[in-house]
Amino acid sequence: MLATFGFFTLFPLVLLIADSFWMMVLAFVIRGLKEFGEPTRKALIMDLAPEGRKAATFGLYYLLRDLIVSLAALAVLALGCLNSKTYF
Repeated sequence: MLATFGFFTLFPLVLLIADSFWMMVLAFVIRGLKEFGEPTRKALIMDLAPEGRKAATFGLYYLLRDLIVSLAALAVLALGCLNSKTYF
């Protein structure tokens, strides 16, 4: 599972330095590798969830995760609208 979080971290870094088609391919291969930990992550969520609330806990985890990702994307959009030089 730690390798999965490593791939989550490594993907944007490789994407940042990608300056060719093959570097982009490498970045997205790394992004795909994060899926190896998906069954483990799901099992951990279900294992830690209280009995009778497993489905709700599972849904809440993915809701919160996706909200955070969406809010981060909106924050980057807002920064870009304020100043296009913010990205660089």
